[in-house]
Amino acid sequence: MNKIIQLTLLATVSSSLMAGELVFDLGAQQLSRSQEGKYKMSTYDLGKSLVSTGMVSTNGAYRPKEGYSGSITAHIKEPKPNWGVTFDMYCFLEHDGCGVELLGTNGNTITISLEQYYISVDGNKTKDTSLFYQDTEIQGSAHRVGNSDNVEVTVNGYKYILNKPNFELAHVNMSVSTEGNYYENEIDKINSLAISTSDE
Repeated sequence: MNKIIQLTLLATVSSSLMAGELVFDLGAQQLSRSQEGKYKMSTYDLGKSLVSTGMVSTNGAYRPKEGYSGSITAHIKEPKPNWGVTFDMYCFLEHDGCGVELLGTNGNTITISLEQYYISVDGNKTKDTSLFYQDTEIQGSAHRVGNSDNVEVTVNGYKYILNKPNFELAHVNMSVSTEGNYYENEIDKINSLAISTSDE
C-alpha cells in the first residue's frame, strides 16, 4: 500500500477515535536520537504521559538494535473512562512475532499478537496467509464503545468486540524484534502510536 494512502487512512481513523484529549503522540516526539544515548532504555516525562523505550528514531520510525527486540511503553498519568488508541508498525513475521498490549487500571489486559499467518486478539485467533505473511505493515486501533463495557479492536481491517467491564486504559506497550539477523528490511519498526482520553 502506498505510504501516503496509509498515512491518510491512519489520519482518518485517528480523527474519529481522538475526539478526547490527546495525551500521547509518538510522532510529536524525538526520543533516543543522540549517539551518546543510542539504544539505552530511558523514560521521558511528556506532561500527561510517560514513555519508556530503548529504541532509536531512524527515518521517522523507531527501531531496536540489530539482533535485539525492542519496545515502547506509554503510561497515562490520569486514566479516564473513555479512550482511543491508534498504532502503526512494520513487522517481519517469518520467525518472530510482534504485538501490542493494553493494560487497564483494574489489571485487565487486551493482548494483540501477530505471527506469520496469524493474528490473535485476546485469544481470538484469525488465520490469513495474505495479510500476515513475512513483511507486514500493521495498522490498528482500539477504543471503548460508548459508555458500554465493550472495547472495539481493529487490526488491518479485522474487527473484534471484547467485553471488558470498567476498562480504563493505563498503559500501552508495543513490542517488535529484528528476527535475529542484520538485514535492514527485516528489522521491525514502530511508525506511530497515539492515545486520547476523555471523561465522556
